[in-house]
Amino acid sequence: MTDKPQKDLYETKEFYLLIALIIIYCIYSWTNNYLILGLDFNYYLLVRILPFFIGLLTVGLIKFNRLKNLYATDETKRSKKALIGLYIFLSAVFSFFTFNLIASIIWTEKIKTVAESKPIEYYDCKIVKLNYSRKGNSVSFVFKGKKECTHISSGEYRDYKDKDIKELYLEIEARKSFDHYYIVDSKTIKIDNKNK
Repeated sequence: MTDKPQKDLYETKEFYLLIALIIIYCIYSWTNNYLILGLDFNYYLLVRILPFFIGLLTVGLIKFNRLKNLYATDETKRSKKALIGLYIFLSAVFSFFTFNLIASIIWTEKIKTVAESKPIEYYDCKIVKLNYSRKGNSVSFVFKGKKECTHISSGEYRDYKDKDIKELYLEIEARKSFDHYYIVDSKTIKIDNKNK
């Protein structure tokens, strides 16, 4: 009687699930690209850090026997370390695209839902810097005493890159959500003619 061949490190169904989650993550990011201001340590702890490690621990517990069997094989010590390292990496990727995605969707939808019933507030924010990057241009500005950053188009960057930064401000229309979080309806770079 021959032994059944060992499955790959990540079984086919898990691989396809991971691909599906990456696609869902990309679609959600593109279609729900809200600018949220006021993100702080609580956000990164509850939406980024904790879900990631909970996901990593969950995958580790589910696959514990698999890892134990892998370590008990006749592979060399170096091969075992490489395989376990690869397993941890794939588990981290899987955790990010599951637990982090779910936490991010819940948090964003909560901020959006609370903000929808609030009136629009208008802010003129001091611009600190216009940032150029091949991945995308951005503007750094001050909102309620805290430095924030958001994407701007190539056209906006081109129009204002040679202007005196002291003459520029970012006009923001935003709605307040719970705590100190704001969701931005619109943003426009403008020239402050009073300072000319």
